Amino acid sequence: MPSASYRLVKALPPQLESLRLYGYKKGDVAAVDEQVTELLEKKSELFPNLTQIEGVDEPIPAVSETWDAEPGEDEVWERLPENLDWITI
Repeated sequence: MPSASYRLVKALPPQLESLRLYGYKKGDVAAVDEQVTELLEKKSELFPNLTQIEGVDEPIPAVSETWDAEPGEDEVWERLPENLDWITI
């Protein structure tokens, strides 16, 4: 969650043309909702080239949401056993 002093609209470059928000779900975190609302309100004033914002109305899954935390047994690579017997000379 962003700190009170962090503002998304201050962090983005003014020449920004498109923006994609991954993992944003409206209503999950009030502080993030405030940041997105502020961005949408000040978009034309601060970002005149910004024509496309994705992930606000329709969530785009974040990386952490695309794979299971624990892979299934058939998804884990296992090293083949090596012949580690002693050699007698």
